[in-house]
Amino acid sequence: SLDYKRLNPNIIVYNGSDMLITSAISTGLDGSVTAASNYLPELTVAIKKLASEKKIDEALRLQFILDEIVEASRIFGSLSSNYVLVKLFQGYDVGYPRGPIFPLDKEEEQQLINKVNQLKMKLIELKILKE
Repeated sequence: SLDYKRLNPNIIVYNGSDMLITSAISTGLDGSVTAASNYLPELTVAIKKLASEKKIDEALRLQFILDEIVEASRIFGSLSSNYVLVKLFQGYDVGYPRGPIFPLDKEEEQQLINKVNQLKMKLIELKILKE
């Protein structure tokens, strides 16, 4: 992605990795298009804002929380997990994935929720999320 900026500094370049928001912004890219923005837009915006303001330590602290959530989702399949995480973090149901992606079963949903609930509480404590 940085090669595009090097070759044409006027081009707008976005990164697509949830786990590289801080890196992308702090190295001069223009933004990120991430799956996590579907379930935690408040967090991805906060990371971008801090990285843009060169508050890298603060941005990384939030980035690492997001990274833990992303890693937890990968255990069950990140695409299927996104549906559960939208409901958990945003409070509304977006339904189920269409085939060939299968939804998580109730046990998997609960395991995912259990893995990320402490991180949700941390985001509430940091005032990124509301109770």
